[in-house]
Amino acid sequence: MRRIDCFVMKGEVLEPNTVWRGNPAKLYGIVTPIDARAMEIGHAP
Repeated sequence: MRRIDCFVMKGEVLEPNTVWRGNPAKLYGIVTPIDARAMEIGHAP
């Protein structure tokens, strides 16, 4: 995930589930994905 006002430098690799912020964008953190099936039935953690 990245913010709309962030600019990733050429050659940067965005790994899944990472958060980027700033200009130039820097890795801010890693998030845990939510299971979409759990969200559908209302049992998200």
